[in-house]
Amino acid sequence: MLNNDQVKHVQSILFAEEEHNVYAVVDGAACPELRFKLYDWQPISSCLWSGDLEPDIEEVAPYMVKLEKGADITEWLIKEGWGNHWNIFVSSILNPKEFRKQIRKLQLARSPEGKTLFFRFYDPRVLEIFLPSSDAQQRVDVFMKIERFYFPSSEMNSLLCVSNNDTKDEIEITHHKVVG
Repeated sequence: MLNNDQVKHVQSILFAEEEHNVYAVVDGAACPELRFKLYDWQPISSCLWSGDLEPDIEEVAPYMVKLEKGADITEWLIKEGWGNHWNIFVSSILNPKEFRKQIRKLQLARSPEGKTLFFRFYDPRVLEIFLPSSDAQQRVDVFMKIERFYFPSSEMNSLLCVSNNDTKDEIEITHHKVVG
């Protein structure tokens, strides 16, 4: 868990570019309080799974949440989620409806054998391994109208900022020291 100064520091990084929207993609299975917080604070949010879901399935589904600097849900996700692998943060020019449509595409992946698999890209441990090992086409798919992904490093001392550098055909990773 982060202290208030650390939370403010993370927010200053996430909201550095005013023209971008900042979203959290949150794993409902890893964050059992999520649905209560969404109900209490009423941010712009949406389940990433479609259709009429049973309540117990809806509870463990991933959600996208549009964040506002200083909002209770923003501060809660940063402070309480740090180190719990609940979510990632995403900077994008897309509005919430377009963002949901785009980010939902990332939930499915193909295995080398051609099987369709569920891809938990919103787990920071998964994203930290996947992005550096992704190929050019995967990066095009992942970064379409997405500027940056942010998540705690595996050491939990830095906020990683991952962006796609089209000119070099590779990703760029920036470490923002938060703890220590």
